[in-house]
Amino acid sequence: MKPAEPGAPHVDLGRGRGLPRYQPEARMEEEYNLLSRLPRVNLPKFERDNFQDWLYWIEQFFEVDRTPEHAEVRLAAINIEGRALQWHRANITAVPGGVVLWRHYVADLTMRFRRADRGDPLSKLAKLK
Repeated sequence: MKPAEPGAPHVDLGRGRGLPRYQPEARMEEEYNLLSRLPRVNLPKFERDNFQDWLYWIEQFFEVDRTPEHAEVRLAAINIEGRALQWHRANITAVPGGVVLWRHYVADLTMRFRRADRGDPLSKLAKLK
């Protein structure tokens, strides 16, 4: 097995079975540490123009990973770049304690970035070629 790259998160695949270890449901929220228990999954980065696709992928990941609600916004922030990251930082620092529920965060993101995602249908068609 190849050694992990410096700074790479450690994934515990559990006693050689190739499956991540999961905690019982009652303890999962307490012990969730934001480094997913799943092997590496390449989620798309959200910058500005791919809001609907990014939202679909990140919510699918949360469901499969069983990400607790208190960790969703922090975990999603890892996959945000550019103007969306600037927006995120400004809005999270404005909240006392920086704790925002995912459903409220998505509502705010939707209001801010859904229009940018729509774009011009003709330019979208041209990009497909």
